[in-house]
Amino acid sequence: MPDAPTSLIPADRALTETRSGGPLVQRLRFDAGALSLDLLATIGRRYGTPVERLTGLEQLQAWIAGVGLDVSGPFEEVDLDRVRSFREDLNGVFRAVLASQPPDAAALASLNEAAARLASIRVQLSRDGVVLAGSDVPSVERILGRVAVDAINVLTGPAQSRVRECDAPDCRMLYLYRTAHDRRWCSSRHCGNRSRVASHRSRRQPAESAATRKASTL
Repeated sequence: MPDAPTSLIPADRALTETRSGGPLVQRLRFDAGALSLDLLATIGRRYGTPVERLTGLEQLQAWIAGVGLDVSGPFEEVDLDRVRSFREDLNGVFRAVLASQPPDAAALASLNEAAARLASIRVQLSRDGVVLAGSDVPSVERILGRVAVDAINVLTGPAQSRVRECDAPDCRMLYLYRTAHDRRWCSSRHCGNRSRVASHRSRRQPAESAATRKASTL
């Protein structure tokens, strides 16, 4: 699969800088069916004009809350950069595995290291009850650890066969489908409508061109 473009449009500018954009493309997505795929969905239109949805710390906090992680900050810009960097490693691993290609070694190491950091956290008894041991693991690494474990479960378990790629060529968001006849697009509201409109226009154009040529000969 081709590499994604690296020039991203922030979500707060996407409405004015993409012709077929709109409010939906700016929003965080929580409908990919798995925690790891929800992280990948924080970039919209990845294979067209990409839209960065994690545009700041507020959006990062919103994403954490939206996927139901009980990890609190505070977070800094370096944490946001870390999440974005890990997201791209994760995307590379997913795309390679689904294409039956060997993943990039560095991206695979990034996934394994994130999962290993989570494994260093334990619970222990204290006067206040059960508390975390190994809590020196930074909050952002605990988040990425959970994402990594989820990704490993998806990639190595029965869920892998249910990972589907959105039919919209500029999107190709990865999501889990429920049945063999489930949706063709990541969302009927997002890419489904865009694809149907594009298909309708492509059917009209030849007919309009033929009518124009005929009229010109009269």
